[in-house]
Amino acid sequence: AGVSIIEAFAILALQVSNPILRDIMVSINTEVEGGASLSEAISRHPKVFNQLFFNIVKVGEETGSLDRAFAYLTSLYENEKAIKERIKSATRYPKLVIIALAGVVFFLMSFVVPKFAKLFSSAKVELPFATRALMAVSGFFAEHTLGIVAAVILLIMAYRLALSVRGFVYFRDRLLLRMPIFGPLSTRIFMARFCRVFSVLTRSGIDIIKTLRLSANALENLVLFTMVTEIIAEVEEGVSLHVAMARQQAIPPMVPQMIAVGEQSGRLDEMMEKVADYYDLESDYIIKNLATLIEPILLLFMGIMVGLLALAIFTPMWDMMNVMR
Repeated sequence: AGVSIIEAFAILALQVSNPILRDIMVSINTEVEGGASLSEAISRHPKVFNQLFFNIVKVGEETGSLDRAFAYLTSLYENEKAIKERIKSATRYPKLVIIALAGVVFFLMSFVVPKFAKLFSSAKVELPFATRALMAVSGFFAEHTLGIVAAVILLIMAYRLALSVRGFVYFRDRLLLRMPIFGPLSTRIFMARFCRVFSVLTRSGIDIIKTLRLSANALENLVLFTMVTEIIAEVEEGVSLHVAMARQQAIPPMVPQMIAVGEQSGRLDEMMEKVADYYDLESDYIIKNLATLIEPILLLFMGIMVGLLALAIFTPMWDMMNVMR
């Protein structure tokens, strides 16, 4: 709109509701007023603006198309935000069911089943294996309730500490890619993000090696990041990009094929954008059907749990009634 950078950031600082981000906006504005470039001012806040953000802004400054650079960033972040919101919406019902089921089972094991256990122990009835197993589990829950809660808290803390270990993160990310339903969905989301960032950076005029490195940083999966790092090493040795990508099994075959077409036609940015659009559509389709795919598994699990509880509780009660008769 022709507004200067200093005025633009002053307006943004007034609009932002988050106090920390508002202070950062004021700080950037002060630094730009002091003679620093916008990219330099942004680079001093790496916890808020990542390397990808910084590089696209820097390219926008160098090419005189800062408005287009921010438009690219807007498109990237809005797309990622929309995907995350759709996943949250699709998994909200399964999460509620699982949490409710876990709470009910914990309540039954801690308070209800022990009362039945006292009733059964006083009766002269041989208890079936399911009932004995349920009573043993219930007794463990009743005696070690605080210990179980403490163990869960310790497990959560241990998991967060383990996230600082590269080997554990690699194992977790590889397991995620192999999971049914969520594995293919994650692969498509990551590939869409990679291809879209690659397209934006290629269109901005950044060389292929730097483009690959920045695109790899956009991936939030260490397995795929490691694969892209191996691809970069091969490209630096002179191997064609589509050939290097085709050697990685975790990368869908369509990506290297479209890259080959883009390399031959000189429209690599367009081809990568088309791949990103395609995987976004596929991801959207899977997310829309996520609840439908998970619901049968949840119903089966709930049916098994209810059946086992009913079998363990009501079978000895029927035997007791027969004895009384």
